Amino acid sequence: DLDFARKYGLPVVRVIAEGTGTVPDGGDTVVTFDGTAGQLVEIFVDGDEDGPGAANPDVTFALFDPAGAFIQFVDNTTNPESLTLELPA
Repeated sequence: DLDFARKYGLPVVRVIAEGTGTVPDGGDTVVTFDGTAGQLVEIFVDGDEDGPGAANPDVTFALFDPAGAFIQFVDNTTNPESLTLELPA
């Protein structure tokens, strides 16, 4: 979220994907982005307090490669959640 990064003075090198959406209780959604093996990325997921419903206080997400193979699951029992990693080959 660029507004969040700017609000807190966080560096943004280049945004490769961003978006908004609504996920129903117990539901999920898919967000894709173009990345390259070896690229350092930060994935930031935030339940929007100003959205159409109540923000989930415990956002989670999973990262998969283009073939659908699992890379990592993130659940720190917080909202927002983030993951910084080098994309694997």
